[in-house]
Amino acid sequence: MIQILEKSYPVELLCELFQVSRATYYRYQKRLTIHTTPIEESILEQQLTQVFFDHKRRYGTRRIQAELKAQGIQVGRWKIRKWLRTEGLQAIQPKSFVPRTTDSAHGKRNSPNLLLDLNGKRIFQAQAINQVNVYRMGW
Repeated sequence: MIQILEKSYPVELLCELFQVSRATYYRYQKRLTIHTTPIEESILEQQLTQVFFDHKRRYGTRRIQAELKAQGIQVGRWKIRKWLRTEGLQAIQPKSFVPRTTDSAHGKRNSPNLLLDLNGKRIFQAQAINQVNVYRMGW
């Protein structure tokens, strides 16, 4: 009734007359615009399928929702989640990145230990601090 009369009277006055808060009225009105009909469900499912497979099954609910929103389709994450579950689809998680910090098979020669002889015995005994310094040579 408020929707019909709001063209002639202010919404604030109509809400007060029908004892409905303005927030409730606007929330109701917003819910009417977002609601999808069963006819739209098939279109929505086609769009969900297309977005999911266009992105090589990498997109989860948040990214699918953002993609559909960019296309002008309003749908909630839980609805997307429910659809993915009923279709048996699950987004592929990429393997976590593990940095390689050591390359033991670099193919370059090892630096010789000049403090040892060929048999592995010490040639030189340090008598004081800072008498022997070892520097790494750049390759």
